[in-house]
Amino acid sequence: MIDNSIHALGPLFGPDFITIEINDQTNTTYALEIFPDAANPQLKQSGLATQFYYMPKQIYLAKRPDSPTDFDFSVTLFKGLMTAEDSLMPGGAPSVNGEVDAGGAFMSFSTTMAVPDSVVAGALAKLKAQDHEPPPARIAGFFQRDAASPAPLLGIVPIVDNNVTVEVPQLPGAGDNKSPWFISAQGAGHGSIEASGISSFLVSCNQMAAGAIVGALKDGRSPFIVHYNMKLLFYINACDIQMHVDVDKTFEQFSGAFAANYMGLVQADLSANYQSCITNGAITTIIQQNGTDVDADMKKVIDKQVSDMQDKAWNLVKTEIFDWQPKPDDPAKASTGACGGAAISLKMNYQKHGVKFDNQFVLNQTISKEDTVSGTLNSLEPAIKANLDKYLSIVDIGEFFKKIQVVASPNIDFGDGVSADPISEALVQVSFVDFDNPVGSDGKVKLVPVAEGFHYTPGKIDATAPVTLGRWSRDNPDDLINFSRLRLDKPSPPDWDKDKVKITKTLVYKSDDARVDLSNNSTKLVIETNTLEHNPVIGPEEVGYVYIKFFLDRPIKAPNITVTLTIQIGSRSDVIVLSNDDPKANPVGIWQLWSDKYFNETIAKVKIDVEVAPPASNFAGTAVTWSGNQAIPLNLGRIKRIVPCKIVVPALTDPEQSALVSQYILQALKEAAAK
Repeated sequence: MIDNSIHALGPLFGPDFITIEINDQTNTTYALEIFPDAANPQLKQSGLATQFYYMPKQIYLAKRPDSPTDFDFSVTLFKGLMTAEDSLMPGGAPSVNGEVDAGGAFMSFSTTMAVPDSVVAGALAKLKAQDHEPPPARIAGFFQRDAASPAPLLGIVPIVDNNVTVEVPQLPGAGDNKSPWFISAQGAGHGSIEASGISSFLVSCNQMAAGAIVGALKDGRSPFIVHYNMKLLFYINACDIQMHVDVDKTFEQFSGAFAANYMGLVQADLSANYQSCITNGAITTIIQQNGTDVDADMKKVIDKQVSDMQDKAWNLVKTEIFDWQPKPDDPAKASTGACGGAAISLKMNYQKHGVKFDNQFVLNQTISKEDTVSGTLNSLEPAIKANLDKYLSIVDIGEFFKKIQVVASPNIDFGDGVSADPISEALVQVSFVDFDNPVGSDGKVKLVPVAEGFHYTPGKIDATAPVTLGRWSRDNPDDLINFSRLRLDKPSPPDWDKDKVKITKTLVYKSDDARVDLSNNSTKLVIETNTLEHNPVIGPEEVGYVYIKFFLDRPIKAPNITVTLTIQIGSRSDVIVLSNDDPKANPVGIWQLWSDKYFNETIAKVKIDVEVAPPASNFAGTAVTWSGNQAIPLNLGRIKRIVPCKIVVPALTDPEQSALVSQYILQALKEAAAK
């Protein structure tokens, strides 16, 4: 007899899984890690379909949506001959008779971990036929099935956060009398949490690096490695944790890390140093289940991969050794490292004082597990060798290196999805030093604003196209916009470098989107910056963004149950209603806010209202309601992001009301089943 109270709990946490390899129609091999559901034995016993979850072991180069047979990859190589007559010499560049080759390149590409439907179907068939490697003994019982069992189900491991990073080559210097190597990478930072999500990157190189990188690509060798640093949702049986943190040893570990990375540490660095603290004894733990120590394999994976463990450790020591307040006005960027994220710094005045912290807590049910999937661009090799011109564009720059060139790019999702940015258009203007009269009558630098630029996309450059307004909308969401003017060839004004420009960014938000809340009570915000950077990125991170993905601590199994969240930040309140659209899954609500008003807010208050209505057959019945409150800590700064954020249903303490709730729910389920 089927027991409808039994439902899937989520992928079982632990060190064990099986691997299934399947080839798609192009004979590409996909290796999938398969995890069983924590409730599979109960599902099998109740005659229900067992559930499994897969995670790809590799990232792949994405295909272009407008041309599915082609890779989403392009290289634009700039090269030309500069002379003393038409261009200034780069400092220290080697020359022959006053001439020097000059150039550079930029590359754009997109990656995905999407698995073809045919591969998923093939893996499911192997699970059904039990045509796979024997599972480890610890999880063997979760794979058992017999001929009478329903066909198993297979879906992707739930992803709740994805921090995307890219590694670029650490090219060496070439000597004092030559141009240095330079290469940098930019990306959106946070990747998609959907199985078919796409992450895009822009890599820029100077002349020497461009020669090395493009040469490697022409030979079919990938110089880049992309990492998806994910938080995955798993189910764990209750574990009692005792954590001991030696603050002095932790400080020593981070002192070495900061010495190697003086710019500060981002989340990936925190995770790496946490692993080192576990290894060197700065952080020690005792982990038990049912009063007994877990085995070494389970302890290792809990110590090193459960996000809550790291969060608990940093919360103990962060006020002691860290300045945990990222600069609120710096947009995320990257160079030979992580794409996105805000850095923390180490306290300069820390004094060792023998402090040790102890903490006891319980991990139970839903947890976040940290995992990284990586990939290269090696699949591009046959396509490049077959048709190099499809992926490589060469531009003769000639005299243009004499100019200051600013290339602006957008980081805006103009789509219609829930996660799209509520921005109707963005504009950029670049102000250059007046070439003829660099100093005004007031003795200050004289700037000339330029609002029109040359639009193009990587791999598609129309040299005959006119310059137009520096503007992005859903009609040109991927445009790069080039602004160029002659570089000053006379002494620059005081306090103004010859390469400095003024960037004016304007974001125009949708007037009918209630999630927009700007301090100027308008839908338009203007940001001005004087900078030596010539590759500005325009996006909502300039203003401020709050993103919290709430999930209830239990499924809403009956249609007469409603949970309402009233979220307050500062003087603003928003309402999210959770219902039982899927009675087997914990309901999720996403709270998004685009605003520059809440940089310094450190708490969001959530009022939880629960209502259980009488079933349809009891029209005269009175609904039962009760409430509770929950405080959500927020970080300082422009970007506030929490994924996931658990909401706990408040307890109903009145026994009579509790009995009535049980009666209402039972009757509603019976009436729903009878339909």
